[in-house]
Amino acid sequence: MSDLLIRNISEPLRMELKARAARSGRSLSDEAKDLLRKGLREPERAPQEADLDTFDLLRLPFLDALLTEDEHRKLMEATSESRRHASRDVPDFE
Repeated sequence: MSDLLIRNISEPLRMELKARAARSGRSLSDEAKDLLRKGLREPERAPQEADLDTFDLLRLPFLDALLTEDEHRKLMEATSESRRHASRDVPDFE
């Protein structure tokens, strides 16, 4: 058998996993394996828009472009930068 190391787990997530393990009488590792097994058995579903954060919503139109995570991040940064420098008239409210 091999090992799997999961880094940078938030403390709330770790505490939730630990509580679930205690309730089921399993070790933290066994509980995590059980949850992974259950998650992998569920059929994959397309993410719903409500499940996505803004970054991923902006990514949807570019899915067919096959951008990597890094390429998409650079695209979003460039878009954000160009919007900051876009010339537009600012209304005078006086």
